[in-house]
Amino acid sequence: MSANRCWSLPGLVLLVGCALAACGSDDGVVAASDESPSSAPSAEASTTPGPDSGGSNVPTDARACADVWEAGAKLPRTYAGCVEGEDYAKRDVLECSSGQRIVRYGDEFWAALGGTIKQAETTPLRKDPAYIDFVVDCRA
Repeated sequence: MSANRCWSLPGLVLLVGCALAACGSDDGVVAASDESPSSAPSAEASTTPGPDSGGSNVPTDARACADVWEAGAKLPRTYAGCVEGEDYAKRDVLECSSGQRIVRYGDEFWAALGGTIKQAETTPLRKDPAYIDFVVDCRA
């Protein structure tokens, strides 16, 4: 009898694990969170840059956001943020299931680190069909 109990426990764990894995929406959108790069922001997450607390925190090698975020340009793999006015806009990151990172800016631009910058045809970004497809592929 104890042998049956031993075999049923792994089966039960597998069943519960499969049931929990099926939870959530099937549209590829995950709850929004912009707290950290390891969180799971969605296509609906805010993409407006969040300026840091002032000019003293701006890295000396930071470029102006207008110079970085141009459609068709390459986003540097080392991109951490850019200067907007006198403030530093930290990168807004969406983690992909593959480990790749999508960086978003100004509710109209996005790119994978080291990839080509794309500009939304529809704003806000969360409503742009090309961006939505990119996020769904990223999260798959």
